Amino acid sequence: MPLDDHMKVYFEYLRDEGYRPELDDDGEDVISFDYQGDVLFLRIHERDPDVLSLNAAGFIGIASESGRQNALNAATEINTHLLLARVIVVGAGTDDEGVCSVGTTILPDPEMIGRVFPRLLQGVESGISHFSRVTGYDSTGEVEVPESMSDVIDTFFVKYVSYYTYGQKPMHMGEVEGIVSRSGILFQEDEKRRRGTTLQVSTQRIASVVAKGVVTRLVKLQLHDGSAIDISCKSAEGQSRIKAAISTAMRLG
Repeated sequence: MPLDDHMKVYFEYLRDEGYRPELDDDGEDVISFDYQGDVLFLRIHERDPDVLSLNAAGFIGIASESGRQNALNAATEINTHLLLARVIVVGAGTDDEGVCSVGTTILPDPEMIGRVFPRLLQGVESGISHFSRVTGYDSTGEVEVPESMSDVIDTFFVKYVSYYTYGQKPMHMGEVEGIVSRSGILFQEDEKRRRGTTLQVSTQRIASVVAKGVVTRLVKLQLHDGSAIDISCKSAEGQSRIKAAISTAMRLG
């Protein structure tokens, strides 16, 4: 399929999804669109049109050498925990220097964009949220990396999380990102592409963790106070990985 045909399919998909896409002035291989107040760039590569990239360019600016080094250190650490994107520092020494979150995938059939794009966008968002969460920065772009980042054991996405406690209505969260650290577990719900409910549990509150169910693929956390948390995983591999991460956090916490 010629390059122009790829672009047409992607442009129409973004338009139909309400993103108001525009062809970038820098070339015919880039589509820009608005997303929650920011501008994102969807790009296909002329040398290989099957390679598709989504870029949140310069979501944090850098104004000094110390800010650059801190951003590089944070990106290096964060990238060990990301699956679908990478956080990078670009434009060193220029006015455009900043931090980007970039997701890349192979898409031989452009008509499959509807199945791939939401996950690609989720990955880019995860890069942004991880960087913003583990760094503090002011309007000049100065960033500092807290030591707590080194305590992160794993990150993951799951179908849903249910929190049950006696005498209260259960909490249900869908499409949840989880972060496991030695001090606790943070669940964040992605509600219509925006962060929704959060649930945070200290490892000291967890009495046991078990994997159960072949179909539902649950990881069940039993808390010392008698309440429980059910984590519904997307695969058997994910179930094993999440159970292992939480078990490690309990041992280290």
